Amino acid sequence: MAAYMHAVAKNPGEYQLTGNNCVNFVRQVLLRGGVQSSSAIQPKPFFKDLPGKP
Repeated sequence: MAAYMHAVAKNPGEYQLTGNNCVNFVRQVLLRGGVQSSSAIQPKPFFKDLPGKP
């Protein structure tokens, strides 16, 4: 997970509402940690659908 975050920090690319955005960044980090997440594209529903309790 940390390696992916460092790689993106070095080369973040251009922001894209439907692609390269904060939700997709978190989704990719979690995926590398073995955590499945929803396909929601908005932050609030995405975080609400994550496993576990706040």
